[in-house]
This record gives sequence, C-alpha cells and structure tokens, in this order.
Amino acid sequence: MGLLVFSKIVSRSFDFYFWFPVGLLIAIFNTGLASTQIKILLPLLIFFDVILQIFLFFLILKTGRVSDIDVTKREERYQLFIGFTIILIVPTVLAYYFGNTLFFVLQLITLISAFCMYLATLKFKISGHMFMNTEAILVINYLFQWTLLWLFLIVPLVAFARFYLKKHSLFQIFAGCFLGLVIPFLILKIFKFI
Repeated sequence: MGLLVFSKIVSRSFDFYFWFPVGLLIAIFNTGLASTQIKILLPLLIFFDVILQIFLFFLILKTGRVSDIDVTKREERYQLFIGFTIILIVPTVLAYYFGNTLFFVLQLITLISAFCMYLATLKFKISGHMFMNTEAILVINYLFQWTLLWLFLIVPLVAFARFYLKKHSLFQIFAGCFLGLVIPFLILKIFKFI
C-alpha cells in the first residue's frame, strides 16, 4: 500500500463520522448516567449528535456547497461549522436537563468546540481532523483515568495523512491540535473535573 492510499484511509477512518458516534457512546456509558437517563438520552443524542450532523454534512456535499469531502476551501466551511453549532444546542440542552453534570460538560465541550471551529474558520483554516482527534482522545483518556494514552499515537498518523494529502500546512495542523487539547482541558478545569 502506498503512502497516498494509507493517508486517504487514515483521513477517512478518523473523521467526524467516526468520532461522533464513538465519543457519544463512550460518554453515555462512562459518565455515571443512570439507566433511565441512558434510555432517554441515547436515542435522542444518536439523532442529534450523530445522524443529523452526518446528514447535514452529506447534504451540503451533495448540493455542491462544498467542493470535496475534505471541505478543503476555508470559505466553504462556514456553513458547515455554524450548522453543527446550531444543531448541537439541542443535545446540550437535553444533556443539561436529563444527564448529570459530567455528561452535560462533555456535551458543552462539543458545542463550544463546534463554535470555536466556526470562529477560527472566519479568519484561518485549521485542521478539523486534528482538532477532533486530539479532543476526542483527550476526553476519552479523561473518562478512562488516563489509561488509554496509547490512543494519542493516532494523532501523528492523522497529522501525517493531512499534510501528505496537502489538505493542511504544518501551522494548520498544529493549530487544530492545540485547540483540540486546550478547549476541553479548560472547560473540564472550569467545571472542576480536572
């Protein structure tokens, strides 16, 4: 397998449509929610956090409002990230009313992250892949008491893939990684989970 094929596989494998369902399921079952809370939140959040987000992305792609699956052009990202942000308001409110504090904070991290990606995109192009991968891996490690540090090995693989495919500069990759670490850390710190 050549580096081009490898890079494409890594980019597609660790995209948002992988992390959204994985992150949701890990959060649902590892934040101490009671079974009644899970029964309420799981179907609703699968719809809002996963299905609706993926539908929005492929709708924007299908209608030609983005030119490629990587949303390479910065100006094509505005609509996507503001759409994600608007959709994420509903599951954040649901998490507040039906979840516990930790689950709400994790959902809030997702909402704030989507909005920060939108704001960053107004002036810069940063790597959403790096943002999402570092954020997801940090949160997963937090939930598993830092016993899955080996997951951070995914980060350089994704960074290499995005750079090799010429989707991002090194600055854009590091900026995405930095924000993906700082935002969840600060929010967890503000809510005294760290």
